[in-house]
Amino acid sequence: MMKDINKNIEINANKNIKINANIKINIFLYLYLYLVLLAPLFFPCGICAADSVEVSTAVTAARTSGEPFSEIAGASFYLAQLNCMITDISGKFRMGNGFIEAAGIKFKIFSSEFEARGIVARGSNEHNFRVTSDALKIEDIKKIFPVLAAFDVIAELKLDCLVKGKADSPIIDVKIESDSAVFDLSRFKSELKKIKTGKVKLNVLSANHKYEIKNFSFGVMEGFAVLSGIYDSQKTSEAFLNFKADKINAALLSSYFSAYDKKVSGILSADFKIKNAASFKNFTAAGKLSFLNGVLKDFDFLKKIGEKLKTPIEKLNYSYIGGDIQASAGGAKISFKDFSLNSDIIKLKADGDIDENSMIEAKVFAEAEGAFLANKIGNKKFSAFLQKAVSAVKLNFILSGPAANPKIDLDIK
Repeated sequence: MMKDINKNIEINANKNIKINANIKINIFLYLYLYLVLLAPLFFPCGICAADSVEVSTAVTAARTSGEPFSEIAGASFYLAQLNCMITDISGKFRMGNGFIEAAGIKFKIFSSEFEARGIVARGSNEHNFRVTSDALKIEDIKKIFPVLAAFDVIAELKLDCLVKGKADSPIIDVKIESDSAVFDLSRFKSELKKIKTGKVKLNVLSANHKYEIKNFSFGVMEGFAVLSGIYDSQKTSEAFLNFKADKINAALLSSYFSAYDKKVSGILSADFKIKNAASFKNFTAAGKLSFLNGVLKDFDFLKKIGEKLKTPIEKLNYSYIGGDIQASAGGAKISFKDFSLNSDIIKLKADGDIDENSMIEAKVFAEAEGAFLANKIGNKKFSAFLQKAVSAVKLNFILSGPAANPKIDLDIK
């Protein structure tokens, strides 16, 4: 199966492969360039030679009887599968019995630079191969995978991809880091634009069509967020994610939403499990959301509650807001249970639903401190009596209508 290429000759091998070389080099070296350099990056569930690889390159091959490696410089590949050129390939290779070894092979995909070294195996042998990049550009990834164009991210990434395991069942360990990034998530929520993050870390383990997100973490809004989960490309409906966030500055988060800007402060935490995570329209999520030690100001909902209690609530210092949340239909439907607000003057607890049209149906239990209500009474004697006689006033309410401005009725059942 071995053929030699002499200077300025043309050979057909499934595809037309045009090669100019100074001296002899094995044609299969070129077929394995795809295998060595690119399969770990773009086809991590199975490393195999491509069915269609077109090569157009000027190669300098230097191999003598005393040197086991072949040197290649200035090479380029066109890969029909990815519709891109792999350029500026240079470095040394060695062909062995059941393996090919790369000794510091450098190459470029668009403007991103990579380096590959180690052994890619065949048969029963084992891989031990690494691809790295100190400046992997998001824009280059988008050119190769247009589906990612919907995600607007500004970042320069560092890649470390390690390939281990048997030739027919490789295990791919991918680590990506960035010192900072800017995300545009307006596809999911129109207000979420230009969200700046701190250090970003991603670790994905891939084997047998399964991708395990070991860790995807980033600093954001003075806190941090962490994602983990599993994705099976053959069972996409079973994909799930765990999402946790902690110590998020609620004032910074609310500043992205004009309706809540300068109205909320505190520390946000979240812990959710997301099922069918591969489908944005059909995913479901369940977990807890909480806010600690903050202030709510100028909320119409609180003003309406205050009206029912015959006392204005313009500003509320709270110690805790939170409860259980369930989201379905890609987040269009939301259910909440035992969602509580605790403060020094009033306590609220709510159960209900918000549908895909942002209409709310909920029951709210309110408990106001008697002393708080008594202080609002002008008659000092009656106020003092009420403080002693009434420890708390308890009322039930029904919320209905648009979630942004619900109608609040007294529940007298």
